[in-house]
Amino acid sequence: MELSYIQDCASCGAPIEATEADRVVECQYCDVRNYMVKTGPLRFALPHMIPDTVDESDILHIPYLRFKGHIYSCTGDGLHHSIVDTTQLGCSSSTLPASLGLRPQAMQIRLVAADSRGRFLKLTEQVKEIFFKAANLTTAFAAKSESPLYHRAYIGETISYIYLPTYCREGRLFDGVLNRPLAAGIDVDGLLKKASAAREQWLPRYITTICPHCAALMTAASDSLVMQCFNCESLWLEKKGRFGRMKSGFVAADRGDTYLPFWRISAELTGVKLSSFADFLRLTNHPMVIRGQHEQMEHSFWIPAFKLRPKYFLKTAKNITVSQYRIPGKSTDMPKNLYPVTMPLTEAVQSLKTVLTSAAVNKKKFMSSLPRIKTTGPRAELVYLPFHQLGQDLVQDHTSVTINGKTLYYGRTM
Repeated sequence: MELSYIQDCASCGAPIEATEADRVVECQYCDVRNYMVKTGPLRFALPHMIPDTVDESDILHIPYLRFKGHIYSCTGDGLHHSIVDTTQLGCSSSTLPASLGLRPQAMQIRLVAADSRGRFLKLTEQVKEIFFKAANLTTAFAAKSESPLYHRAYIGETISYIYLPTYCREGRLFDGVLNRPLAAGIDVDGLLKKASAAREQWLPRYITTICPHCAALMTAASDSLVMQCFNCESLWLEKKGRFGRMKSGFVAADRGDTYLPFWRISAELTGVKLSSFADFLRLTNHPMVIRGQHEQMEHSFWIPAFKLRPKYFLKTAKNITVSQYRIPGKSTDMPKNLYPVTMPLTEAVQSLKTVLTSAAVNKKKFMSSLPRIKTTGPRAELVYLPFHQLGQDLVQDHTSVTINGKTLYYGRTM
């Protein structure tokens, strides 16, 4: 479930309601559209009811690290996956609440500003440790003790900080949301000494959505990572605070109601031979006759550049990758109905070993080779494939791959 929050417009200061997945922010008051450049995890604070009589020096914000994403695990007893959405206390303490529960989903949180009242306690827990705890929360990874873990991947993840506002009164620490005292025995003075004021660098930056090539106004869905300029038919991806033109292609078709984006990734995998599509078929023991054209064809992974539930993400990536020899050459004409890119390339690369396992006929036998497989030198291109509407499904004519429309919808609302 996406968190919704309030932030101030970078142009006029008016309040804007957004979700944590939004990258393109448009103000309904001044009509200015900006692209959010994250300088790190977004930092939010729960709404509070701290009395005005409480001195600012007595207000303390307790950090919680929120992890939401898909966890894939390749173990001796199979390939597992699950969706995890959890908040964990971000500092070492046996007396502070271990989690925020459903508060972030149920309440209207706000982006932390540089002039926020009070002090903020530093996050001391390692992010990797939070990941480990998140994985152990799922029953999908309750494997038998003798079952080895060969590979684990975190894909489609969102990491953010959510602060619980508290305040000190008469040596006790109070929950600023409910105005109730927290557990006794908390070293309030010690916590206050470790805290500091909010910092300007915590805030995201914003860049204009003007095309760097032709100066036309670029468009995109609010949660899209890629901006589209239909004036000069180009796609742009933000990197280090600037838009860079993307290497992309579009597969032509007689009918294409929607063009879905895929990361076409070519990478060297050490530990296995995987230079050609024929190598891929042999490695996965796929039941297909290997022909001469397969030997000459460079192997690529086709990873959805949009979020789907774990089961359908793997299924779609596997089916398109296996059927890639049927996909014709790319066209230079840019269609209008482009689906937004919501899966970053970095996370698509992390999925390669999991997709390879999913494609293997004998998964349990293949998994034992995963620890020695390393991905090096990935090269990627964004390719849009045409899908036509057939009832509630979207069908790709060249590969016959089908994606349910509701699956796409839920992928954007997870």
